[in-house]
Amino acid sequence: MVFQNNMLDGCELPVSMATLAIDIETASPFNSPDNREEFKNTDYFELVAVAAGYQSSPGDEVETEVFLRNGDWEIDHTATLLDRVLDWCEQRPAEHVLTYNGEDFDEIHLREWATEVDNHGLTVDASRQLDQLFSKHVDVALLAEEQLDGYGFPKFEEACERLGIETIPTRYSDYGLDDGIIEQSQITDEQVVGQHIGEVWGEKYVSWLDAGLDDRKSFKELERLLVDYATEDVRPLIELHRCLSADGVEI
Repeated sequence: MVFQNNMLDGCELPVSMATLAIDIETASPFNSPDNREEFKNTDYFELVAVAAGYQSSPGDEVETEVFLRNGDWEIDHTATLLDRVLDWCEQRPAEHVLTYNGEDFDEIHLREWATEVDNHGLTVDASRQLDQLFSKHVDVALLAEEQLDGYGFPKFEEACERLGIETIPTRYSDYGLDDGIIEQSQITDEQVVGQHIGEVWGEKYVSWLDAGLDDRKSFKELERLLVDYATEDVRPLIELHRCLSADGVEI
């Protein structure tokens, strides 16, 4: 998927700076984290999807891809997912690899999973590839916290709004999920948020896939929802980084 960049007015940009953006979606099917430290413990999480975005230089189109888990919670499916992501990233050299709050979440868990799949002999050098990828890591949330006065540690959408960067909300009304499924989830919000993925939809997606229900309408609509939501976690992130890194930007 490719997006044309129309959100750069007001940001002084370097002539050339290839950029990757990474965001993970997880589920907690076995144990749910209860505090900040447990959110850093990979034992509480399983990998559901990885969204990746790439822009070869400022003003170019943003290429995005969402990699979804293709099986149950067995580690070989984690290995396959990581391998697909790392292969995609290696083919797109970048000067910066971006996350939002990745130092406390995405990077921690990706490194743990890479070590685990290597130790099980399912991959050869996933850990090395992760090391290389995150040697260029920039946690944009830390830039936002530093530069957006009065916002403390801002949510991603709040930081984008402050700088006039468009984010497209993922609304439940745009997807053909059965009403009974929504009611059973006890979600009353109109828009999807990350907590919904982590607590409900990530696990639901994998359970339906494992049960062979991937030909059902609700599964296909849930898959589309996950892809759209994950894409909007990386596409604007590249522009947010540009603006927060620009010389003389007024915030």
